[in-house]
Amino acid sequence: MLGLWLVLQVFGGIGTNPDEGGVAYWAHAGGFGVGLVFTLPLWLIRGGASYWSKTQGQPPNPKTEYTYSVTRVPRLPRRKKTPGPWGK
Repeated sequence: MLGLWLVLQVFGGIGTNPDEGGVAYWAHAGGFGVGLVFTLPLWLIRGGASYWSKTQGQPPNPKTEYTYSVTRVPRLPRRKKTPGPWGK
């Protein structure tokens, strides 16, 4: 999804007339690039790749099992639709 967003920002910047603006497109695309350049080395230094290989790409949380029970909260019937001011 981020890749699609980046492509939209770049094409938006290319397709905008320079006299009318379009600075925000390039600011977003540049911010994405700078953020990636700063984040990727930090992720590698802190062991991001080995973390995901140890957990097979899954978060290390235990699997949750849900139990369903009867509730004492009463169910209310739906209200009848009344015509609005335009007759619908």
